[in-house]
Amino acid sequence: MGDEPAIVDVEAGAAAIDKVESQLRRGVITDTDAISTIARQVHELTTTAVDPAELDLMHDYAHSTVERIATDHHDPVLVEWFDEQLESLQRGPEVAALLDIELERIELALTSGDGAARDELVELCATGFHTHRVLLSLNTAPETILGTAHRLAVPDALLAAVDPDGRFGRIAPHDRDRPNAMLALDLLAHLAAEPDSAAGGQARSALLQLAGTIELAGEAAVRLPVHLLDDDDRARLLAIHEARTDLFDRDPIHLPLPLDILRDNRIIRTATWLAFDAAQQP
Repeated sequence: MGDEPAIVDVEAGAAAIDKVESQLRRGVITDTDAISTIARQVHELTTTAVDPAELDLMHDYAHSTVERIATDHHDPVLVEWFDEQLESLQRGPEVAALLDIELERIELALTSGDGAARDELVELCATGFHTHRVLLSLNTAPETILGTAHRLAVPDALLAAVDPDGRFGRIAPHDRDRPNAMLALDLLAHLAAEPDSAAGGQARSALLQLAGTIELAGEAAVRLPVHLLDDDDRARLLAIHEARTDLFDRDPIHLPLPLDILRDNRIIRTATWLAFDAAQQP
């Protein structure tokens, strides 16, 4: 839904909104997709129109459409969500600038040897959606923050962002934002592939911790550089494999396992074999 033609006037805007509503009625898109798209369309005209009256007309037309959609779907909260979406888009540049300032401050302090700055970055990743709601209202904020944590080589921050056993408000929860959760894991994998740095060892430990969860076991295990695991790492991985075997095979009555659990079991088992095989190489 991000490839709509540019909206240049109210007539074009109204036609674009009508098209979105038609797609919703035909089941091509969901109600939330429709609301998000209409908010983007209104915002687009806001950035190009010079006549305030045009903006008022466009907003009124969009709002009446959203109210109709909310009524049809018996969900009045959609109207509030439209207003929130539109305000977020309009404040986007301001929030992006604030986020840049905050991350630059943390980076400057961290590179100057301030250990508290590292804790700040970890905390931002762990609780950002709760403690920094304005900054995280920007759709691209999680990706930007994760990229900063990777560039500054802070594996603890990446772990805090995605850990399903972690804090409330983490910025890359796998159940609500899979793309950024996978990004956090990918960035951990990049750091984990560094054989000699402290960050590399910390990233491998973080991936092992995530491999021990039910939710992210397979995704974390496939990103482990098994040839770089030391004796303690291999022992942790073996313990994870044994714990999963005990968890899913201990019942006297066999229950069919979900496909994702079966896949993760195979991944953990294979990673364990590979890690011990790699340790035997001359």
